[in-house]
Amino acid sequence: EGNGNDSADTNHGRLQGGASFASGEVGQAFNVSRSGGTVVVPDSPSLRLTNQLTIEGWINARSSDTVVGCAIVSKISINSGNNGYQFILVGNTLQGLFNSPGTIWPSQRIISGPIITTGAWYHVAFTYDQSAMKLYCNGQPVATNVIGAHPIATSPSELRISGADNHGFLDGFIDEV
Repeated sequence: EGNGNDSADTNHGRLQGGASFASGEVGQAFNVSRSGGTVVVPDSPSLRLTNQLTIEGWINARSSDTVVGCAIVSKISINSGNNGYQFILVGNTLQGLFNSPGTIWPSQRIISGPIITTGAWYHVAFTYDQSAMKLYCNGQPVATNVIGAHPIATSPSELRISGADNHGFLDGFIDEV
């Protein structure tokens, strides 16, 4: 609350590009904007997920982008070979993406139906368990893609809360990621 520190581990972030704090769903949220608001978390072995993942948090979008999409959480960089994982909002759909070592970005993807409207809080989650990719909204499953076992490519890129490299920034609030 009031800083970019990780309350469960040591993956502390720093606010950049005009990111600030505002009232959130639980205490304070990151207030980010399409002009570059992001929270940057340095690379860490604990963020180099290789076989399963769970990314969850609260989002409240002020606007949406139907072309590029807006990253909720991203650990991928053009500079490190487009390897990693990403959870994004495209228009009013959620998408989870990752690639496996030696494959193009993204080699695996899941897309929800139209479920997100601007100006409302949603608890969203993206999971992969070596069997299926799943998306959840407000505790309910909204998409499942059974893909079997695939390793997740790792990269030395930073993890970003809102945005990927220098594009795809969310315009709104992100809380409890």
